[in-house]
This record gives sequence, structure tokens and C-alpha cells, in this order.
Amino acid sequence: MQAKIPNWSRELVEAVKWGPYTFTSNNEDPRKDWLETFRKSINEDCKLPKENYEQLRSMLNELMEDGSLCPNKKIIEPTFIQGKSEFRKILKDAVKSGRFDQHCQNLGVADDSHRQIKDSSRKANRLNSHSSASKR
Repeated sequence: MQAKIPNWSRELVEAVKWGPYTFTSNNEDPRKDWLETFRKSINEDCKLPKENYEQLRSMLNELMEDGSLCPNKKIIEPTFIQGKSEFRKILKDAVKSGRFDQHCQNLGVADDSHRQIKDSSRKANRLNSHSSASKR
């Protein structure tokens, strides 16, 4: 009987490179778990679409390629107690520094340059003159 031993490093790399499994069996999808963990950890600072991990994978791929996910070339090993917290912290710090602003869809920074300012002084004058006339 073969034992299925989780290989977290392979799952992390595959999650970043290829995303969740296209077809899943009854087993959980470890790639999706990694990506959801990352998405949730930055959700407060960077809104990303649920179930579409392209932008998140692009961010993680950049961190992986420049060596940020392994600072000082030291491999971070998730343990039973520590889990994925070090990886989440690296991504969260990069997001907070503004490194991935182009990927975030925060409502607070929506572009409203298309809106026009209306002249409300005429309407206010018209209302004031109307109320003065009705008092007479």
C-alpha cells in the first residue's frame, strides 16, 4: 500500500505556476488551499477576485523569481505549528509596500476622473429666490 505524503514545496510551486487542479477528485486541492491562504491573508490590503487566481499567481511568481520567498537563500519550511505564516507575511509585506498596487482592486482608490463637477450655485440661488418670494 502506497502512502500519500504531502510535499508542501511541490504544492506551493505548482499552485504558483499552474494554479488549482482543473479536475479534482474527492480529495482536497492543496494548490487551491495555498492560493486561498495567500488571497485571504492580503484581502484587507488588496482585493483580488475569488476563484480567479491569475493576479495572485502573477504576484507570487514575481516573489518567487526574485528570491523574496526564500530570503537570504534560506528555504522556509512550514512546520506543523508554523504552517504557512512566513510565506503569508512575505506576500503581505510586499503588498503593504505598494509593490503590487496594479493588481489590487480596492474600492477606495477607484478612478473617478470621468465625473464632472456640476455648478450648484445657480440651483441654490433659484431656491433662495423662490423661498423669498413665497414669504411675501
